[in-house]
Amino acid sequence: MTTRAGGSFQSAVVSAAYASALLDYLRVQGLDPDALYARSPLPSFEQLLARGQLSLGEWMRMFEIAAEALDDPDLALKAGAQINIRHMGVLGQVLMNCSHVADAAAQLSRYIRLLGEFGQPQVQIHGDQAHLIWTWPYDCAPPVALVQFMQAARATLTRWLTSRPDIRGDAHFFFPAPADTRVYERLFGGALYFNAPVNKIVVEARYLQAPIVLADESWRRRAEREARVVLQRLAGETELSQQLRKLLMDRLELGRACLDEAARELGLHPRALQRRLDAEGTNFRSLLDEVRLIRARQYLQDPRLRLAEVAFLLGYS
Repeated sequence: MTTRAGGSFQSAVVSAAYASALLDYLRVQGLDPDALYARSPLPSFEQLLARGQLSLGEWMRMFEIAAEALDDPDLALKAGAQINIRHMGVLGQVLMNCSHVADAAAQLSRYIRLLGEFGQPQVQIHGDQAHLIWTWPYDCAPPVALVQFMQAARATLTRWLTSRPDIRGDAHFFFPAPADTRVYERLFGGALYFNAPVNKIVVEARYLQAPIVLADESWRRRAEREARVVLQRLAGETELSQQLRKLLMDRLELGRACLDEAARELGLHPRALQRRLDAEGTNFRSLLDEVRLIRARQYLQDPRLRLAEVAFLLGYS
């Protein structure tokens, strides 16, 4: 991933599913995220899911507000340690069906864009050590909360995928050592290095061959096909498609996700909208189906919703 202009990370995007790991952590702590962020211009949980993504700047502000409310400088670290596979969407399905840790690390690097624009993971082997490095793609310092979250999430997912809670690692952070490092010690289990030149976790190289306990080759092929489709869409999506997808997200449950309504909102004649979509190699029905699939997955994760309610929210009679 290439370096970008300083400050531009604020508008980089993060997957809503990945960002919701923070909101789930807050609920476990007894906080209502909507109440916590009610006085801020930040999106509610429902808005976040409807948009499908939020800016990296918004996500970091959410961490700041939550850390202040809980008076907890280690909040991002703890939230990252509570991440689970559902927060990673289709990438999570790919990872849990890899054969071993090295395979999962390679797929994480390949499909990281599905989670957002916040860096690139890589693995370097040095003798009997494996360095799990996270590189920041912007020419400014990364937010401390983001580094805490990413490092903790990677350690947690590695242990969960392998069912190996005994995996320990030496953790390196670019920022100064906090006054209390006990949370870091419990989470990583190895030596801690602060003011480090690179953000990384160093483990024994043999752990890269640890098998993924739930791997299923047929499910992996399906997950990778879907991941490639989403990745291609993210790489080639035009501004018109982005606007239309966001509009459909907002209008779907209102029963207004139709071509005529969408064209009117975009200031276009329906035939003109369809022609422009045709020129991009897509069409209204395909985009609507994609949006419905995304929202269906999100709704089905909510145990409070019955199937009939899910169908209604997806715009079906």
